[in-house]
Formats: sequence, structure tokens, C-alpha cells
Amino acid sequence: MKKNSKKNTEYIDYLVINNTMLLDRTAESIKNAPSIHNIYNVIDFRQDLELFSLSISNNNVSERGWIYNKFIKLIAIVLMGRKINELIKKLQKYIIDARADEIYVRYKIGFPEKILLNAFPESEIHLFEDGLGDYLPKINKIVSKHRGLINKISSIQSRVIELIGNSVTKNFNSLESFNERVVGIYELISNYNGHRKKELQNKVQCKFINIVSGYIELLKQAKVSSYNNDLKGSFVLVLPSAFSAAKLWYKGRNHIGIDVDISYTTDIIMAFRKLYPDERIIIKTHPRTPAWLIEAFVKNFEDNSCHVDYYSNLPAEVFFLDEKFVAVFGGFSSSLLYAKNIFNNVAYFTSPPDVITGIYPSGFIPIVKDTFYRLGIKELKIK
Repeated sequence: MKKNSKKNTEYIDYLVINNTMLLDRTAESIKNAPSIHNIYNVIDFRQDLELFSLSISNNNVSERGWIYNKFIKLIAIVLMGRKINELIKKLQKYIIDARADEIYVRYKIGFPEKILLNAFPESEIHLFEDGLGDYLPKINKIVSKHRGLINKISSIQSRVIELIGNSVTKNFNSLESFNERVVGIYELISNYNGHRKKELQNKVQCKFINIVSGYIELLKQAKVSSYNNDLKGSFVLVLPSAFSAAKLWYKGRNHIGIDVDISYTTDIIMAFRKLYPDERIIIKTHPRTPAWLIEAFVKNFEDNSCHVDYYSNLPAEVFFLDEKFVAVFGGFSSSLLYAKNIFNNVAYFTSPPDVITGIYPSGFIPIVKDTFYRLGIKELKIK
């Protein structure tokens, strides 16, 4: 934010938690932000968004289910203008005078971001990157044989909006004047091959601003205040998967068990041991990793040579500042991009296990691998 000031007037800053996949433990750590960053209030909007999304989604990840879901969401957003308006008004009530001068959101504008942007239609918009997805080329989520059906669904939506939609639904998806409202775009890596960055370059007037120096300073502050790594000697960082936790948000992934995550992480450790046979290991779990999966990691990996870090709530990038840090290994993680392209550290990615590959959209894995190669990330082959 602009240092909390505008024309000698102090801003009142709010932080909105709108990711319904966040664990309560992670959300609670975010709520500590006011004590560090001079934020006036943290608004936990997850439950409100979750209640709405449950009413319009079946979370089926199969190809047929994805198409069904697309249809239901398109029509539901049209027919549920009243509920959308209730969400907008509820969010407005959290804000003094129901007015926001500036809004900071990620490049990817999903339903939670649309609620925020429609709640304050006069505000300036600042966009920041959200990791790996912002550096990927466009990926078709469905095969070409269904493209005509999706086009028909979109046409139906537009027609229904025209006939019966109210002012809320007519403006909700279009985000009228969005491009003109964008006054700042911030990035950590100056690479423009990703489709989201390309679209922004073509649509908005302002240029990207690299904020990596400020980002590193924030990481240094976090390291000083909260980082405590008492391992003796050098270490490597492992970013384990959480495939089995996906069933918390996607009903179609119930078949993925804890054994998949344990086996995949074991394979990573066995593979990198050939490169770094003597280094200590820190396994840094993702903030969305549930307690039962953390317990499995601790049970299977915690010993004299391996430590499972799940409680610090620090981003993985803080570890890259440790002079004892040697390399980082993981799956399709944004942290690998930052390790190499911001800190010039050694980073390796691993392809997902065979049991997982079927849940990704067609062509997704090759595109991600090509993106990692292009940005200097090496591949660690596992069995």
C-alpha cells in the first residue's frame, strides 16, 4: 500500500481474507497482521463466500463434471443476483463509510475478487502476482470437442442476463471500467510469457513495477522476528505435496490417500540424497496442510536428520535467506520460481506421481514443466 498516506491524509487499511481453502490455523496467523503492518482491521470473509459457493457448485473435477459445474455457475450467478448483492452489502458494512480509495488484489480475478471490486466500484485497483499460475501460458481446461458446448453456455448466460438479469448481475462479470481503474501492477519476476501478464499488458495503461527489493526486506524482517532454525550445519528444504488434502475442497479427489503424499515425499528425499547425501532436511509444509497430514509427515520423517516445520507460519522464502540453506526441492511450487529467480538459489522440481496426473487438465503438466525449464528450474527425476 502507498505507505498508508495520501495527500497528507492517513489511510485506514483493511485486510480481507477471501480464500475459502485456508485452514483456520493459517487464518488466525494472518489475523496477527495488524500488530506488524499497521492494518486497521482484518475481515474474515471466508464463511460468507463459502455459503454462497456451496449453493452453486458440486466441485466435480471430472471432464463432464467440469462442464456441468461451468453451466451451473454461469446460470446461478445470473439467477442469484439478490444473494450476490447481499454479499456485497455485507462486505461494505465492514468498511468505514462503505468507501475504499484503493483495492489490492491478485492478477487472477475470481469470484471473491469480483465481490470486492463490485462493492467499491469507484476505487483504484492495484494488482499483484499470485505465484506460478501468473507465469504459465494459457491452458485449455477442457478438450476441443467440448469447446462448442462451452461457447453455447456462455451465449446462454449473456442472453439470460440481457433478459432477466438485474443491475448487479449485468455488471458483476463484466467489471465495467476495470481496465481504466487499474493504476498499479506489481511483480516479483520480470517475465512476461504468462498469459495473465500478456493480457494485462494489452488492456491496461500502466506498466509493471518490480517490487522484489521491498519483498526481500519484508522477508528479512520476518526472519529477524520469527525465524528460528537451530539445525547445525547446512540443510536442504523440501516442499512436500498435499494431494490427499484436496478432498477437503474437491469431492472428485477422495481417492487420493495420505500414502500418496508420503510415498511421493519419500521418493523426492531418496532422489536428492544422491546429490546431497549429507545435508540435513527441513520439510516445510504448505499453509493449507491439515493437521492429520502434518501428523503423517512427522511420524514418517521426523528424526535426527530431518525436521518437519509446520508451526512457524513463515513463507518458505524466509529459509532462502539462511546462510546455511543449500537447495530446495518440491513439486509444482511457486517457491521454486522465487528461489531461482530472486535469490539465485538451486531449485529442483519433480513431476507428480502417476496416480495424480489424471486429475490435471489435458496438457497441464507439460506446460508447467516447460515453464519451470524456461525460468531456470531443474528437474529432479524420481522413480
